[in-house]
Amino acid sequence: MSAIARFIAVTTAFREISGLETTTLSWRLFGDSKKLGALEAGADIQVTRYEKALQWLSDNWPPEHDASWPSDVARPAKTPAPEVAA
Repeated sequence: MSAIARFIAVTTAFREISGLETTTLSWRLFGDSKKLGALEAGADIQVTRYEKALQWLSDNWPPEHDASWPSDVARPAKTPAPEVAA
């Protein structure tokens, strides 16, 4: 399975859980409402954009659905919350 296919598996699962439209999730991931649809249609993506988008999905995955992350896709560790100055 290619990296793009794994990414689409994760975004599909996220959309099913969240109820977001493809264009809405695409905007949240890329600031471009058409990019996710283009990927689903066979387009390519830069590695940095892919990694940032996959990290966003991991950080924003609904905790009550953690088990729904596709099992054949390695999930990035969540980004640690910034420390609050006392």
